[in-house]
This record gives sequence, structure tokens and C-alpha cells, in this order.
Amino acid sequence: MINLNPATRLADLLTPTPGTAVLEASDDGETLVLSRSSAQTPEEALLLAQRKRIRQLKKQIELLQQKLRRATVRLASIKGGHSGSDTGQAMALSSARAQVMAYSTSLSMAQSALFQAQSGTLA
Repeated sequence: MINLNPATRLADLLTPTPGTAVLEASDDGETLVLSRSSAQTPEEALLLAQRKRIRQLKKQIELLQQKLRRATVRLASIKGGHSGSDTGQAMALSSARAQVMAYSTSLSMAQSALFQAQSGTLA
């Protein structure tokens, strides 16, 4: 029987067959990347997933480095400046130090994850 419903026919036409190359939006959403709709073998699928994970980790590391730089600048400005009370200064200083430590720890963990992902790809 012929299906005359345009929505389902269009969906059937737009569904790529396994192993064909398609254009997909990249992680940044601004560029298109030619990639396979599905990998031929499980090894290829694993390699594609590992590469994607490495790209995501690199992006996350960049963001964490920016946040760490901003937090370090904030800490330096708090150390250099003087507020109205010593208690307020101590609280602001403690908060800024905690933020720097948190970003530093997160960055270290992301870098470790990137190292593990890269060494898994090379193996």
C-alpha cells in the first residue's frame, strides 16, 4: 500500500543508511562536520567516541582555565584592596581562595581525564 502521508515519507527520505556520510553540527554548533551516520565496526565506533570525548575535555579544560584566571585575578584584587572591616575582608578572602582551589581541583581532574582518554586512544 502506498503511504501518502508526507511527514512519514519525508522522514524515510531523510534517514541516512548505515555507513553513509552525513553533515552534522559540530560541538560548537557553528560549523558542519562530515561524519558517518554509523560506524562500520565497533572499533570505529569506539574510536569516534574517544575522539569526541577528547574534544569535549579540551573544551572543558579551556573553560576551566578561563574561570581559574578570573578567580585568581579576583583573589589578587581582594588581597590588594581594603574593605571597611577586617571581618568582611577575611570572609571575601576566604571565599576567593575557596573558589580558586575549586577551579584548580576541577582543572586538575579534567586534565587527568584528558590524559587517560588520550592514552586510551593511543593504546
